[in-house]
Amino acid sequence: EKENRTEKMTAEGSGYLCKEPGTVIKQHQQQAEQHLMTIEKFKILRERVRQCHREEGVNHIEKCTAHVKAYADAIHALKAQNNGL
Repeated sequence: EKENRTEKMTAEGSGYLCKEPGTVIKQHQQQAEQHLMTIEKFKILRERVRQCHREEGVNHIEKCTAHVKAYADAIHALKAQNNGL
């Protein structure tokens, strides 16, 4: 009877049967780690843009385009990824 209950457990919103109770927890931990890595990536990219703007001053529009483009591309990629879900 205990095995039946374990097999019937479903992950919220995932639509699949979970045969091991720890599987759902591991999946949530991986998603949380990926989310934190994404946040850190955006922080680094944003800081590069800020630093470039500070260093270049009035010339930042011409000199910082690569940093701004990298930051904007990362944002667009994340939005596309989230819309695809």
